[in-house]
Amino acid sequence: MDVERSQKTEKQLIQKAHKRLIDAFNKMKMKWQEYRKFTVTAPELPKLYIAIKTHKEDFPGRPVLSQINDPTYNLRKELTRILMPIAMNGRSFIKDSYSLREKLKQLDVEDHLIQVSYDIRQLYPSVPVQDCINITRLELNNDKTLKDRTKWKPNQIVNLLNICIEETHFFDYRGNIWTQTDGLAIGKSISGALTDIYMNWYEREYIFNPSKNKFIPFCWERQKDYVYCLWQFGESNHDKFLNYLNANERRIQWTKEMEKDQMLPFLDMKMTRVKNKIQIGIYRKPSHTLKYSSYNSYRPRNEQIGILKNMLYRAYNLCDPGEERQEEIDLLKYAFINQNFPPKEVIKTIQSYDEHDGIVENNERAKERTESIVVPYVKGVSEKLRKDLAKEDGILCSKKAEHCTQ
Repeated sequence: MDVERSQKTEKQLIQKAHKRLIDAFNKMKMKWQEYRKFTVTAPELPKLYIAIKTHKEDFPGRPVLSQINDPTYNLRKELTRILMPIAMNGRSFIKDSYSLREKLKQLDVEDHLIQVSYDIRQLYPSVPVQDCINITRLELNNDKTLKDRTKWKPNQIVNLLNICIEETHFFDYRGNIWTQTDGLAIGKSISGALTDIYMNWYEREYIFNPSKNKFIPFCWERQKDYVYCLWQFGESNHDKFLNYLNANERRIQWTKEMEKDQMLPFLDMKMTRVKNKIQIGIYRKPSHTLKYSSYNSYRPRNEQIGILKNMLYRAYNLCDPGEERQEEIDLLKYAFINQNFPPKEVIKTIQSYDEHDGIVENNERAKERTESIVVPYVKGVSEKLRKDLAKEDGILCSKKAEHCTQ
């Protein structure tokens, strides 16, 4: 992270950020009633914590900022909503494993193709902020649908983005205050959208541009900082391509992993080349413990069974039919019984599971919801309450939490 020690107190930094926001909203001729939802009551500076990567050698850490109640917290959520359609418009953008699987189903994978995954070292903190802002400004100016999402003008959005990024201050574990001077903070909601916008530009400039890149891959699909590639130029040219990638932008540095025995792990998938197709199974890191939830934990029964159904949904919608899918289902059966789930209930859930379970349908009643209350979960009592409320017309209760809507 590019940071420097702040000489100001928490109160001074919060007041400065708040004043910048109010001044910006006033210049946009917004009334207090309009912009109050984008401010935070009783704001506080974020706190830094380290997420340990237990699956990697020497257990490196990822610096993450807990941004809840940051002065720009509510504004960042709105800016993220505005920017996401632009971020998702990249040629290589994949939302998740399911969208990648759908793309790969359409490909004819010839024998000479090699599976490779690429990873960018510390992508969020490495994004050059000023370049990213300039690219975002250009994208906003060219976005013909922007007026459908917001009344704000591109320059106004960019000004608010600058405030959100520049006012990144945080406490370390000793209580010292730091300011991030470049790069995007891991933990800020806006960082994901801005990173995708920057990487979309990067790929247009350096990956898919034949005037600069002699080795345009047969398949190049990206999920944030992680890329799945089908390489057609042979192993002898691969190091040249990697050197080319690392020479383009000093801050953006790539690493690679080649397939072994025609198999490559990517995201949560195990990708294997079989007869001109990519066969997909579930991949788990060596550090995975197979511990999802103990049946004795203080949760509603429907939520406990819902965890198993979610895992089954992944098995049916990621794994190819046959051996890979059956192995995953057998593993889930073992894992949940081992967590004290009743064996009969686990087997019944697996046997009764339909391939289309878990698909979210268009719920017209949900659109009409106007008021909601949240009731704390009390084992035994909450199940009875939900059953009684289900008999009443106009009241919906969620299964995951005792969240009732009327």
